[in-house]
Amino acid sequence: MHTADDRPRMRRNARLLARIVSFAGCALLGCGTRAVVSQQSVTAAWRRVEAWPQFPSRLGLGLVTDVAVNSEGHVLVLHRANRELGEEGLADTTTIGEPLVLVLDQETGALLRAWGSGVFRLPHSMTLDANDNVWITDVGRQQVLQFSPSGQLLRTIGTRGVGGADSAHFDLPTDVAVNSDGSFVVADGYRNSRIVAFGVDGTFEAAWGVHGVGPGQFRLPHGIARDAQGRIYVADRENGRVQKFSSRGQYPTQWRPDGTTVRVGDVAVSAAGLIYVSLWDGRDEVAVLTPALLPIASIPVAGRRIAPHALAIDGDSVMYWADPDGRSVIQLKRR
Repeated sequence: MHTADDRPRMRRNARLLARIVSFAGCALLGCGTRAVVSQQSVTAAWRRVEAWPQFPSRLGLGLVTDVAVNSEGHVLVLHRANRELGEEGLADTTTIGEPLVLVLDQETGALLRAWGSGVFRLPHSMTLDANDNVWITDVGRQQVLQFSPSGQLLRTIGTRGVGGADSAHFDLPTDVAVNSDGSFVVADGYRNSRIVAFGVDGTFEAAWGVHGVGPGQFRLPHGIARDAQGRIYVADRENGRVQKFSSRGQYPTQWRPDGTTVRVGDVAVSAAGLIYVSLWDGRDEVAVLTPALLPIASIPVAGRRIAPHALAIDGDSVMYWADPDGRSVIQLKRR
């Protein structure tokens, strides 16, 4: 019999086993093959969990922009209350007074705790590192903020309230990905169309990318993720593609879905190394790719129209979508 105290250790062991199995599968089958997972198994395996989450109505969700899962299995939801990402929202220099990070129980959806009141102007994305520290991009503050798991502000990167394109400034940063050693990359997306790399201590190391449609160029790098090997995947939203880079920013390849109007919203890497991509406008679905960016399957969005602003994968068995328009976070599980 396992106790509640065993669960974090069990989850870490399960994720380690998934990485070992994934590595062995790549050695035998090749990570670039279509045989890793069948399309039927991925497409048919997911069901939406109804009546999730459940927490007090006084803490109703605003515009939900991101979701993540920590090592204890708790679900972190980021919202920005009623503040829109537009000229009016960007011009508002006040911080939002209500807690914007909600921590939920994975099974029940009950609220465990909430934090982040009076800190953010216009939060956009959220990423957890190996120590469950919470990294949030704030396009209003023009900064990346790192918090402890309990919500204590640890450090900020960028110059507060001032946009720019040098080593000390961002211009509406959209997302961050943290490597296992603590170094990190920032998608500096809405205006700069570049990726910025930092060392463990937050020192600027390099930047690459300009506005454009060619390899290594971007039209709004909206989401970013790293795999266990440090390779970088960027959701190049307005170009409607995912671009893959080496850990040093060298461009190997890209994937572009069928359809000229499709926008790519977010990208996430699962414990087994699969790449999940949210698609908007023309094909509202989640695409599943191999690490070589070969398509395996698509997971359609059933029911009312949903364009996942961001997504999270927990152990290739639970998936979450952040739905700003519906002011909701959606949980899906394998059947």
